[in-house]
Amino acid sequence: MITKLTVEKTRGLLVATLFIFVLFSGVSAYAADKPIALSKYPTMKFGFTTQNLAKWLPNSVENLKTVIDFAKKKGFSFIELRDANAGLSYGDAKKVAAYAKKKKSK
Repeated sequence: MITKLTVEKTRGLLVATLFIFVLFSGVSAYAADKPIALSKYPTMKFGFTTQNLAKWLPNSVENLKTVIDFAKKKGFSFIELRDANAGLSYGDAKKVAAYAKKKKSK
């Protein structure tokens, strides 16, 4: 018997899978460090939140550095780094911020 919980889990998994598919296949055609731009809306900026990846890529300094590198390589304008469980220490957050600033200046 299909329950409401099963339907909700399936729907959530489908949405997450679709997002990951679009994220990795949709932007792979762009050159490294070239900002993503639409011809009709050239000033629109694109980014993503780490909350979408939290289940598969938990927040840690090394994982967040990987996400920052990916965003830089694919030309995203911003990343919303979310730590829903407040798992990063203040020191770790400062390390990630310093790494992001260093990447932005390159």
